[in-house]
Amino acid sequence: MTPDGIRASIRSRDGARSNVIAETFGGGGHQGAAGFTLPGTLDDVVMKALAVVDKELHESDGARPRTTGNEVTRKRGNRKTR
Repeated sequence: MTPDGIRASIRSRDGARSNVIAETFGGGGHQGAAGFTLPGTLDDVVMKALAVVDKELHESDGARPRTTGNEVTRKRGNRKTR
């Protein structure tokens, strides 16, 4: 977390475009890696990002099954948000 919000980085493979996802939030990068910063809580940012990631994955050649916020929360563990 920064004074400006939650800083996120994205890595991708198999056709998903990290830069397209990051640019949606005012960030940037390249196809394989990108980043952005959003105001709000970690949970808010995760849910916003997942909606864009889901759309990008289904529009790219490397479409995968849908991702849910619960899957990310489980991977994240029980960390508290500030």
